[in-house]
Amino acid sequence: MEQDESNLVTCLGFYLNQVQGAVSIFTKSLDDIFQPGFHSVLLTNYMFDLSWLFQRVPTLLTAKKLLIVHGDEQANESFSPCITFHKPPLPFPYGTHHTKLAILFYATTVRFVLMTANMIQSDWEYKTQGLYLKDFPYTEQLKPCPFLETLDDYLSALGEPLGYYRSLLRKYDFSRAGVVLVASVPGYHKGRDLYKYGHLSLSYNVHKYSCISDEPRRHKREDSSCTRRFLIQCSSIGSISEKWLKRELFGSFLGNSPSTTWDWDLLWPTVAQVQHSIQGYASGAALPWSKKNLRPFHSSHLCLWNAYFFDRTAWLPHMKSYMAYEESGNIFWFLLTSANLSKSAWGSLLRNDSQLFIRSYELGVLWTPMLIASSLDPCSILHQETATTTTTIQLTTPQYITSYSCYGRNNGDTRKNIIFCLPLPFQLPPRRYDSNHEDMPWLWDEVYTCPDRLGNVWPLRWNTE
Repeated sequence: MEQDESNLVTCLGFYLNQVQGAVSIFTKSLDDIFQPGFHSVLLTNYMFDLSWLFQRVPTLLTAKKLLIVHGDEQANESFSPCITFHKPPLPFPYGTHHTKLAILFYATTVRFVLMTANMIQSDWEYKTQGLYLKDFPYTEQLKPCPFLETLDDYLSALGEPLGYYRSLLRKYDFSRAGVVLVASVPGYHKGRDLYKYGHLSLSYNVHKYSCISDEPRRHKREDSSCTRRFLIQCSSIGSISEKWLKRELFGSFLGNSPSTTWDWDLLWPTVAQVQHSIQGYASGAALPWSKKNLRPFHSSHLCLWNAYFFDRTAWLPHMKSYMAYEESGNIFWFLLTSANLSKSAWGSLLRNDSQLFIRSYELGVLWTPMLIASSLDPCSILHQETATTTTTIQLTTPQYITSYSCYGRNNGDTRKNIIFCLPLPFQLPPRRYDSNHEDMPWLWDEVYTCPDRLGNVWPLRWNTE
């Protein structure tokens, strides 16, 4: 399970789920993820279809210990005596356990997989999902690092049954994770814990590990008019106000640093895209946005789901991702997470911003160029190159990789750019809805009478023959 750091894509650990009919590069299947040989497994998720899961991945039943942490009401069937179940405490209404995580313990390594898919068949076969997958080596000596500290704190919040797995994790070296974790835990967080969870955790890490606030001073770009944008791509939208979005969430997107106004995009499939997707209207059941939560301020920022680069446009997104980037393709930071666009997931500030109130459990991974540089093997050529003051690490996507030069643009300029590539399925910048073409956002409590590609209307009449 060695990572190839000569490959500027795979060393990031970001992959898409493998689906039949779409481009398969930079993807992982369930078989790829759950490679045999583990002795203990921790699975956390919102939804499980255990009959399907154990039929699809029978090696899970070979584990000596398997803990399933779930969010919805789970039928605790006796598939094996090695399996135990746990539902974390949910002290507030409308909160849920939503984190989608697999940790596999082998003899000499641990595999950490954070994903956006529920453990159900339709999520893996008919949706576009993202995942972070990396293997970490066993160590004789505890090596504290931000990744492990956040992971241990998050697992402790889930409850006492996680103790065994927390003790195992301390035996592995996570210092080269290349990401930091951004967690949400239910509660009123204040004092020293104010920046520990939710959108304030993202703010803290963006400020610490991203150059987003001082980028204009560090690099005088030739194209000074290059537009900077935020992108929100999720599979559920709650009741949010424009004030909360711009003041709280976008403030954290900037690391709470003073800045000029950024444009922003909300990537959400249209009715027509759901209608013509691989599952037709059935895909819309996994895209809960209700009519009462569609606000006027959303309208001018709505963007199409366009995944032509990996031929995934028919596989609608169940990913949840957020990013700050330039239209030139330069990415300041990228977050893959279980958190959808809601105050329950991200939190809301109370009492003159002295408390952050969160209802749900969530977990995400954050990439920045600075974090990527810290993960490189000290013996690698890449590390030796990035250690020089004339080298700049940049993060981009496949559609831009051919337009970047590895060296400075000016004659005689010896500065070198090393480009890491996140294989994101959607195009940047996304294309805005076209009102002339009557693009309308999918709303799951609306009625759609025009048949989809399978001949169905919405709502689906499951029991009609």
